[in-house]
Amino acid sequence: MALKIAKVTDAAWTSTDFVRTATQAFEVGNLEKAVELFLKALQLDDKNGQIFLQLAAVFTKSGKHDKALVAAKCAAELLPYDKDVFNVLGVILFQIGWYPTSELCFRKVLDLDPEHSSARRNLVECRRLVRDGVTVEEPAELASIRELASRQRPTISLCMIVKNEEAFLADCLASVQGAVDEIVIVDTGSTDATLEIAKKYGAKIGYFPWNGDFAAARNASIDLAQGDWILILDADETITPHSVKELRALSLNKNYIGYACIIENLVGEKEGDGRQLAMILRFFQRRPDMHYEGIIHEQIVPAAQRTGLPNGTSQIRIVHRGYINKCVNERNKNQRNLDILLRQEQAEPDNPYCQFNLGQTYKLLKEHQKAEQHYRESLEILKARNAPNDIPYYANLFFSFSDLLGVKGCYDEALAVAEDGIERFPQYADLRFTKGNHLLATGRYEEALKVYESCRKFADQVFV
Repeated sequence: MALKIAKVTDAAWTSTDFVRTATQAFEVGNLEKAVELFLKALQLDDKNGQIFLQLAAVFTKSGKHDKALVAAKCAAELLPYDKDVFNVLGVILFQIGWYPTSELCFRKVLDLDPEHSSARRNLVECRRLVRDGVTVEEPAELASIRELASRQRPTISLCMIVKNEEAFLADCLASVQGAVDEIVIVDTGSTDATLEIAKKYGAKIGYFPWNGDFAAARNASIDLAQGDWILILDADETITPHSVKELRALSLNKNYIGYACIIENLVGEKEGDGRQLAMILRFFQRRPDMHYEGIIHEQIVPAAQRTGLPNGTSQIRIVHRGYINKCVNERNKNQRNLDILLRQEQAEPDNPYCQFNLGQTYKLLKEHQKAEQHYRESLEILKARNAPNDIPYYANLFFSFSDLLGVKGCYDEALAVAEDGIERFPQYADLRFTKGNHLLATGRYEEALKVYESCRKFADQVFV
C-alpha cells in the first residue's frame, strides 16, 4: 500500500505550519483532520522522517494499522537509527500480531537506548508470545523492515598518538567510555606506564618510531582503525559527558564528511585561570582519502575539502589541559614545536600556516620580534593569494598579530590590524576585545567602551 499525499491548498502555509496544526488536532482527538494536515506537510517536505513518524502514530491511534505500517517504514528509511521510529514500528507490528518482527524492532530500540523501559517491557511480552506459539504467519514484505531493524549503527574509533602520558591518559580514556567502540593508540616511544594504562582500557596498540612528523603518526593510528568514524584526541584532553550522545547522533549523518568540535584550551598557571575556545575538525568519516597533512600542527581539513562533502559544526566539547603553564614547561613543548616548525619552514617557506605557527611559538617564548616577523609573513602570503575567509586559523592570525603589536606598544598598527580583521570577521569577539584594549591603552576611553559593548553581541561565537 502507498500513501496518497494530499495536494497543498493553502500556498501561504509551510510544512511547519501544517505539522503544528496537525499536532493540535491530534491532541484534541480529531484524528481525521490530523491525518489530512500531516499529509499536506509531507507534500511540502516528503523527506522528513519525523512527519512520517507522527503520521504513523495517528494511523495507529485510529486503528489503521496497514497505513500506520507504511508511514512508519518510510520514517525508518529516512531515520534508520531513530529509537522512536523503531518503537512505533514495534508497537504497530505487536498490535497486528506479527510478534517476531515486532521483537526485532524492540531489540533495535534497546540497542539505541538500553534504558528505554517500555521497549524492554514490550520485548519481554513479545518473547513470551513467540515462545507460547501465539503468532500468525508474517507476510514476505516484512523482510524490508527486518533488514532496517537489523542494520548496525555506525561505529566510532578513538585514534591517538602518545608518548609518556601516564599523568593524563586514564582521564582521557575514562571520558570516552560509551562514546566509542574502539580505542586505537599509537605509541611513539613511551618509557613510563602509558601502555599499561592503555591496555586496561582495551586499546588496540600500535608502534611508530618517532621521526618528527605528527601527520605520519596520526595517519598510522587512523590506518589501524576499523570504525566508520574517527574521533581524534590527545592524551591531555577529555570530552564532556554531553558529548557522548552528540557523537553517537552525529555519526548517523553521512552527508557530512566530518564535524568541527569545540576545543576548550585551559590556560594560565593552574586549571581554572582562563580558557580559550576554538573550533577544530576532530570527528570525521573513516575513508581512504581522509588523512592528515603537515609535520606539525597537522590538519585534516584539506583532505576533507577534497572529498566535496561539507563540514559540519557540533557541540562536542573537548577540554585540553596541555596549555596550562606547568604542563607546557614540564614537557618543553614550545622548543620541541619550534625545532619541527623551523624544519618545515626550510622545506615550505611559502606555507602561511607554518609561518602562523612560528609566530605563535615565538610569541609563547616571548621572542616578540621574531613572532611579529612570522605573523606578518603569514598575513602577506594569505592576502597575496586572495585567500578565502574560511581558511582555518585566518581569524586567529589577525587576533594574535594585533595582540602582539599591542604587547610591543605599537598601538597604531595594532589597531589597523584589528580593524582589518574585524572587517573580514565581524563576529569574532576576541578581535573586538583586543581592539578595545588598544583603545583603552591609548586613552580613547569612550571608543573603547563602545567596542567592549559590541563584544557581548558575539560572545558565543567560536573561531579556529
